[in-house]
Amino acid sequence: MKEFVTFKKFNDPALAEDLVVLLKSNGISYQVEEDALSFKPYFNNNDELDREYLIKISPADFDQANKVLNEAEADNIAQVNSDHYLFAFTDAELMDVVIKTDEWSNFDQLLARRILIERDVNITDQQVSEAKQVHIQALKKPEHNTTLFIIAGYVMVLVFSFIGIFIGWVLRYSKKTLPNGERVYMYKDADRKQGSIIFTLSIISAIVLAALRIYKAA
Repeated sequence: MKEFVTFKKFNDPALAEDLVVLLKSNGISYQVEEDALSFKPYFNNNDELDREYLIKISPADFDQANKVLNEAEADNIAQVNSDHYLFAFTDAELMDVVIKTDEWSNFDQLLARRILIERDVNITDQQVSEAKQVHIQALKKPEHNTTLFIIAGYVMVLVFSFIGIFIGWVLRYSKKTLPNGERVYMYKDADRKQGSIIFTLSIISAIVLAALRIYKAA
């Protein structure tokens, strides 16, 4: 079965629909998921702003989908005025926009590339590709500073076992999607092993506690 991972996220359903139409017209398989945002400002009465639309595609289609998006944005880039905020960026900041595809839209990346060219900054496709690979390798690095999270997991084993199960699962199985569609584990092997232990102990604790409650009620 083909795996689908998040390609783009939108708060605006119209933008999500535009991408769906683009993917469909180019024969790229997709899935749409609608999520409720966990943070909802008390002053926000618009339900649409409380939702996030996830457009998912196969990791193998990421390159093609980005190419299609870039082609679609080409006309928009040509019509941008010089008062756009990216024109105030330094060359180094614009390079970050071009390279960090996980943080910027396709439109921003193309516009940043155009501004650099207009400033006579020499930047080849190979240089961009190599810089993107360096960025992806950096993103692959596992999360650090997990000690307190692991300690909390062991505490929850005895106090709130169901929370311990959740923490153990997160440590053991959580993955992140890289800009190229690749999925990698968020935590290093040693932390994932701790997650497995917390997960197992929490399940045992939950069963024991449930048995004790049943025994006492009998």
